[in-house]
Amino acid sequence: AVQRTAQTAGRSLSDMAASKISSELGHDPLLIAIYRDPSKPPIAGRVIEEFIDDNLQSVAKESGDYVATDYRMALRALATQMLLRRILNPRWSLLRKWSGLGEADLKCIGHLVNDGQVLYLGGTSDRQAIAYRHDRIRDWILSDAVADMADAGTLPTEILQEPYYAQVLGVAAASRSTDTQFMACLRSHNPLALFYAYRQLPEDPKDGRGGL
Repeated sequence: AVQRTAQTAGRSLSDMAASKISSELGHDPLLIAIYRDPSKPPIAGRVIEEFIDDNLQSVAKESGDYVATDYRMALRALATQMLLRRILNPRWSLLRKWSGLGEADLKCIGHLVNDGQVLYLGGTSDRQAIAYRHDRIRDWILSDAVADMADAGTLPTEILQEPYYAQVLGVAAASRSTDTQFMACLRSHNPLALFYAYRQLPEDPKDGRGGL
């Protein structure tokens, strides 16, 4: 599978090199499928982020109307509204009415669902709803929005306290484990999230994630 991915990117890998990459990715089918650059050593904890970022860059280049940052901001706006409203697969007809999404956000989300690599619309034309390539891609999008709100000091207590969001909060915590204020909030409001954060942290601290 790693060699097929490399061939798609116009590169050739030996069996030994492919086996090493697969091992570094934990032999994880999702990470192997979306790993895009066999020319550099993979860091399993960053493959999903790099895949999404590459996709946003590609969609921005194709559309010519918005830059990648606009698409990232639109994803965060969508994720924030989904978390607040506790609707993770909203119908398109519903989310178009959400006050937290502007016109530019909706256009960017529309481009992304038409591209279909990260988000897509599932269901019949009168009941189309947001769906994701994989649940872990959905969780990364949600955790990115959580981290952004935490940075801005706007993360609502209702999200911090929600047990259902423990894994999403944990992923966000693992990416910003030196933020003592955020960690303190999780200890107070959602200690289960810290368990998920520990699971996300790499064994090798050299990749910049640090430790909790």
